[in-house]
Amino acid sequence: MAVRRTGFVRARKAAGFTQEAFAEVMRVDRSTVARWERGTREPLPYQRSKLARLLKVTMNELDELLHPEGESVAAEQHGAPLGDVVLDHDGSVVAETPRTPAQPVALREVIGFRAVSEAFQAADRKIGGGVLYGQVMRFLRDEVAPKLLAPPSGMTHHEVFSAAASFSEFAGWMAHDSGHDRQAKVHLTQAYHLAATAQNLPLSSNVLASLSHLAVQLGDARTAERLAGKGISRIKGGRARVPHLVARLHALRARALALQGKELDARLALDAGESALDVVTRDARENWLSGFDQASFAAEAALCMYDLRRYQDAVRNATEVIGLRGGSDRLRSRTLAGLTLASALAALEDHAGAARVGLEIVEAAPGLGSARVHSGVAQLRQRLSGQAHLPEVREMNDRLAASASAQMSAAQAEWPV
Repeated sequence: MAVRRTGFVRARKAAGFTQEAFAEVMRVDRSTVARWERGTREPLPYQRSKLARLLKVTMNELDELLHPEGESVAAEQHGAPLGDVVLDHDGSVVAETPRTPAQPVALREVIGFRAVSEAFQAADRKIGGGVLYGQVMRFLRDEVAPKLLAPPSGMTHHEVFSAAASFSEFAGWMAHDSGHDRQAKVHLTQAYHLAATAQNLPLSSNVLASLSHLAVQLGDARTAERLAGKGISRIKGGRARVPHLVARLHALRARALALQGKELDARLALDAGESALDVVTRDARENWLSGFDQASFAAEAALCMYDLRRYQDAVRNATEVIGLRGGSDRLRSRTLAGLTLASALAALEDHAGAARVGLEIVEAAPGLGSARVHSGVAQLRQRLSGQAHLPEVREMNDRLAASASAQMSAAQAEWPV
């Protein structure tokens, strides 16, 4: 049962803030502040240092204001979700979390980190990394980095360095999705070293998978193959049983092999990945690891088949991804699969079909903050530039032009000087 945080309310009023003014300074919706005060929502860790400054209290005093009867955020059990993840109107990330009897401060820190991670990932799938990169970096700087030097009492070396590695890896993905691959490599390399310091073998292998993906995007297929292979050998030699990670590493190794034109080896790698994925009967993600499911595997297989010029197979796999990613919470994944589908159709000279898919992408994801998506749309438009006489291609181009014009008008209205 939620307990009203009367001390929090008094502290907010003593600091001279109305709910509306407090919400504005915190860059959240007023209803979020109301939920904090009613005790039905936990402020996330990256918001707490600013909360303490505004209320003119210490972090320990803030914790007492938030948990007047010793309550805390509920612990995550066996990978169960912490609660519904939502975005405020301004794009800031918040998470509804269930509540249970008191837990130690260190446990609250770990649980809070996981809640923020889940919230960022859910938002990333909806709106893209370009919107979130700055928030992730602020959270790393303000909340995670200080705990590397001074971990909370009772928080283990393994936990704090694993959390830092996970958020550094996520920052790498955000940088990559924003089109800054050089910075992405810096973040991912840092994540690898942090995971190794934490002696977290599954997480370090997970980061190797992310580095392999980045190497593929940079066209360095041999390095991508080496990194994925190293991750596979590490995870096989460890005690942790993480089949979804094994499947991801095999799929990325297949991508690298396909780029090198090694079709037989690529297909064998895909077979190995699919066999590993077959044994995953539920969401088996361990703490801090990326999710990887049947749709994720099909997306990698589609790209493999496209690189091998097996375009019919690419169409089949990309179509499978779109079918599996039907919800609005996986917009970017579905959009990237649509781009693979459109490219394969264009390669099969079904230019009208490719343009129809392109039009669906433009209409479904006009504000998706992903440089990868924008680049893919631009490449599709260039690929179809010789087919401007087709009605479908003209319609897609007109919609793209209208979308660009609308975004420019909005920018001019927002920034007149």
